[in-house]
Amino acid sequence: LCGFSLGGNVILKYLGTLGEEAPELIKSAVAVSVPCDLASSSQALDQWYNYLYTRRFMHSLKPKFEYKSQQFPGAINMEMYDQMKTWRQFDDTYTTKVTGFNSASEYYEQGSAKNYIAGIRRKVLILNALNDPFLREGSYPRDLCREHDWVYLEMPEYGGHVGFWFPWYDASYAERRTVEFIGS
Repeated sequence: LCGFSLGGNVILKYLGTLGEEAPELIKSAVAVSVPCDLASSSQALDQWYNYLYTRRFMHSLKPKFEYKSQQFPGAINMEMYDQMKTWRQFDDTYTTKVTGFNSASEYYEQGSAKNYIAGIRRKVLILNALNDPFLREGSYPRDLCREHDWVYLEMPEYGGHVGFWFPWYDASYAERRTVEFIGS
């Protein structure tokens, strides 16, 4: 398995929840640029230097929420959509409506991969760049991974969020590491 950003978070939670019961077909996984701590990543998204990305991301999600509001009339109030000022406000108002959580806090607590890493029983590489603007300290689970037999945390100095493009590599560093790790 390979997942990027929130997809990586989902993979880590899935493998950690299942533990030894994970399908035998899954031998290993790589999770790239993973917000292992959703609450702190929400705070990072609200920083001034992420403003343009956050606005663009909310804009890109709007058609999906419009579709959901048509599927489930009355569950999602699209009139408030363009008034969202923070990512947490967005999660409280919209994400919770499609995920079944009562609040952003509940979503962050129950959805954060950091709470499931200890249960992982498949070979996993977490590749989180130290200069990722969407990750804060909680998304670098050093203590959880240090003594873990199955999970390896790699924190290159550069790579940004799902970038990892360097002129001295033909492919992205994340792609290269994924192939190396899964092949080992």
